[in-house]
Amino acid sequence: MAFDTTAANTGMVQGACIRIERALEKPLVWLACRHHILEVVLKDVFETCMGPSSGPNIALFKRLQNNWPIVDQSRPQPLTPTALSSDEEAHRLEMLGHLKRLLDCGNHPREDYKEIILLSVAYLGGGVPTTFRAPGAYHMPDGWPRPSTP
Repeated sequence: MAFDTTAANTGMVQGACIRIERALEKPLVWLACRHHILEVVLKDVFETCMGPSSGPNIALFKRLQNNWPIVDQSRPQPLTPTALSSDEEAHRLEMLGHLKRLLDCGNHPREDYKEIILLSVAYLGGGVPTTFRAPGAYHMPDGWPRPSTP
């Protein structure tokens, strides 16, 4: 079964997935929404790099959105290979190869899938011309825990 990763669906006692399995009297394969699974992973990466957020809106993203009109998008700055170790450089080149093959296949079910590939190639110094879309929502995604309020 495919589902969004909310507590109403995934709760181990009264979650909808458990209730469906009980009603059918057999276990099912759980296919959690890939967007929300990645949000859980990205939350930890973001908090490790930037620290925890103090509210539902992420200040860094809000500042980017507010300053977007003055951001110089004509000269994107890719990752600088000279700052990488030889292992990191090997990973960068390997990733560029994978990403360019994905672009060449041309099979992108959604435009945002293609956009993240293009942005990744540009960041890794792959020389793919791309433009940047204006930032959208900058709040914490559904899967991210909210700060507790006193």
